[in-house]
Amino acid sequence: MLQTHATYTFRQCTQFHREVEEGGGCITGYFHSPAVLVSPMQPLNFVELIRIFNNRLEQFTQRGSGYVLSNIIRLSMIYVTFLPLGGGSSYIPTSKSIVRKRAVVNVNSYGTDCFHWAVLSALYPVHRNVNRLSLYVRHRDAIDCSELLFPMHPSQIKIFEQNNPNIAIHCLALNDKKDSYSILYLSSHMHRCLHKISLLLLDDPAGSDRKH
Repeated sequence: MLQTHATYTFRQCTQFHREVEEGGGCITGYFHSPAVLVSPMQPLNFVELIRIFNNRLEQFTQRGSGYVLSNIIRLSMIYVTFLPLGGGSSYIPTSKSIVRKRAVVNVNSYGTDCFHWAVLSALYPVHRNVNRLSLYVRHRDAIDCSELLFPMHPSQIKIFEQNNPNIAIHCLALNDKKDSYSILYLSSHMHRCLHKISLLLLDDPAGSDRKH
């Protein structure tokens, strides 16, 4: 049974064979998936896992080696459990000064995958109860977050953009004086992407390392 909160990586040991007059034989190939977070709000996506391994195998066999898949010798799973930040909650209320601007949607997500829901709230805007998580759950699989490790650092936004080429992200944060903003990530693809999203990273007002 999968742990409640853990990062998972799968490794596959695969055998290939080649049937030619000279130089035939068998070789062993090793492939692995990116690390993914599994939590109550983000179950393991087996369909995506199969797609990743199929792509790895296809890339290997199309390199002109002449080898074809014989069998999968072993599939192993490596996981590391952890305690989510803030006792399982990464949600941080929006400060009153920002709320008054009426320019920010702060989805009430209490897992560590708040980046996922923030992007979906921008792609699929609603007119009422904009902070309610349940309004965006139906669109969960509309974006590819398979190679992201949650809690997510802004440095991973580049990986997200590579896997979602029609989305460009800007990420901002309030500076120490809280009267201006600092740029944490500035997309180089903003001018050519269909969807342009600006995100705001919130710090815990209590002074902990928790972010949202």
